[in-house]
Amino acid sequence: MLAKELVTKKAKVEFIYSDILVEEALEKVEKKRYMMIPVLERGSNRYLYSLSEGDLLRFICSVGSLRKAMKSPLTSVAIERLIIPVREDAESDAIFDLIVNQNYVPVIDGNGVFQGIATRRAMLNALRPQSTEEGE
Repeated sequence: MLAKELVTKKAKVEFIYSDILVEEALEKVEKKRYMMIPVLERGSNRYLYSLSEGDLLRFICSVGSLRKAMKSPLTSVAIERLIIPVREDAESDAIFDLIVNQNYVPVIDGNGVFQGIATRRAMLNALRPQSTEEGE
């Protein structure tokens, strides 16, 4: 099974662009109640990294001023954990090794353009044995 068979397409995935303010990122993460969200490069839609709510909290605390932190560019926030993407033609084994430690795996094309995410739920559903008819 390939990553592209497990992907939730970009159109159905929440993400943010790297050129926004911390305030905007925090609003999106809070509104959707996400623990982590993909960050893309505006224009090219290349996947850059995933931002966690912990990354935002640590940044806000380190700045010392909520107002100043909120008006900071998102690029000021250091990420603590690298969420590694896979190419859409990656085999499910590659995804499985990553999904054990992450809730999702970003899926990119050959140019690094974000295609969507493969979730732990999608992987588990794909691995679930198919039910058989009663009596077989």
